[in-house]
Amino acid sequence: KELSIQITLGGFSFNIESATVQSSGELSIYDLDQVLSVYYGLNSEVEWSVPSVLIIPFEIFDHRYTENYLKDAALLNPATQSAIFAVRGEYVALWAVDKELYNYIQLRMPICEHTHSLIELINKSGESQNSIIIDRDNVSTLHIVIWGDYGLELAYSIECLTAEDTLFYIRRFSNSDSLMKRTIYLGNGIDSHTRMLLNRYYKNIISIQE
Repeated sequence: KELSIQITLGGFSFNIESATVQSSGELSIYDLDQVLSVYYGLNSEVEWSVPSVLIIPFEIFDHRYTENYLKDAALLNPATQSAIFAVRGEYVALWAVDKELYNYIQLRMPICEHTHSLIELINKSGESQNSIIIDRDNVSTLHIVIWGDYGLELAYSIECLTAEDTLFYIRRFSNSDSLMKRTIYLGNGIDSHTRMLLNRYYKNIISIQE
């Protein structure tokens, strides 16, 4: 992937890697043309980092009903949003995007693959038994993946602003009595204050190595 863009609620970050160019940065939405127009012909990946994503096992997923899945889960406003999905191994991520923004990106980057931060975190975690993997984007979206004895127990994205919120959701989405038995893996997006707070309560905390 030579051009990667991560969409968040507050803007986007980008990374360009090729034989002659390496660059990265953060910009607001709709400022893409200022920096990236010369790279729009590259093979590109757009990673959406927004809450309200639906994870479905690949074996029961039917792409013909993508919008139906999101409508049934009350995660799609057909008037203003489009439904997109990304397949990674055994799981499919579905989420709604603003139609105007989606069309804006597609027009500029026709060779473009879409993915979501949550399903990327599932891949990164590698089915670690009895583990909790958490990461967040550079604004406010927290991603949580929980693996149990028999596979994936939970994959969830939610708007989360503080370290205390992160602790609350970890305890809420897992059996708090069993947390001491689980290993907690922290992604690069977890800030130092959150790491210090979690270290006060749990011993088995490991940083994810990129």
